[in-house]
Amino acid sequence: MTGQSGYAASPISLQASALKKAVGFGSYNLIEATIENTDNFYYGTELYLVKPKEVSIIGSELKSILLLPNEKKKVFWIVKLDGGLSSRYAYTFPILVGTVDNITAETGFTSTARDPYISQDEVEQ
Repeated sequence: MTGQSGYAASPISLQASALKKAVGFGSYNLIEATIENTDNFYYGTELYLVKPKEVSIIGSELKSILLLPNEKKKVFWIVKLDGGLSSRYAYTFPILVGTVDNITAETGFTSTARDPYISQDEVEQ
């Protein structure tokens, strides 16, 4: 019996981005994941966010998704930054979007006391 080893090509492509690159303390932000099925068959998975404790998710952390062959979809999470951060520091918040199949994409945003406050209404639009 002979075996083969190596890596299988991923059936999907995943990208992540933050709506605002810099937000003030206590602000909201929008995390967007673009997921594309690059194969000729249906693909189902769940997407989740990994984030620092100072960032909370508004709504569901886990998003179930079904992609048709060669379909591309966008998935969104609204996040809220802790308002009690020290004004003496500048912060960077890394965000990871992942699938249950361990395919990941990274994004993030920064925050200082001088950055603009972004309301939940602004983000929802």
